[in-house]
Amino acid sequence: MNWSKVSDNVKLSPELIAKLNALSDMLSFDIEITSGIRSAKNQASAMFGKIEAGDTTLSDYRNREFANDIVEAYPNLVNATAIVEEYANQGLASYHLVGKAIDVRSRTLSDVQKNEVVKAAKLLGGRPLIETQPPHIHISFPDLETKKNNWLLLAILIGGVFWISQD
Repeated sequence: MNWSKVSDNVKLSPELIAKLNALSDMLSFDIEITSGIRSAKNQASAMFGKIEAGDTTLSDYRNREFANDIVEAYPNLVNATAIVEEYANQGLASYHLVGKAIDVRSRTLSDVQKNEVVKAAKLLGGRPLIETQPPHIHISFPDLETKKNNWLLLAILIGGVFWISQD
């Protein structure tokens, strides 16, 4: 089937688009993508949205320290953005920040359809999580190779060659 973005504000990398194409090919219905790549400010704002929707502990976050720090920063978006950046620099924040996660709208899906998304995502190496506040299916792809990672590797290799040639 097909997928679509709910707005032009949803940012996707070519690698996420490839995953979405594969995912939608495995589904018997269309899906809508509500989020993709986020800035630190957008991540903090999304986490505040969960708090405002009633998830006052950010219960879906595995990194409890990160979640607790954001809860403590609420409602100060500037402080929360700095916290997200700090955790991101340590590789401990959301996969949305590094282009390895998408959110699928779930409020329009039946339980059978949600399970179909979960099963297909797992087959593609994704880690799906059905969230209720707000309702969506978060799918992270931790092993997704992104161009950013490839460029970093290339820079390291070139730097190493340059360093060796200086001897």
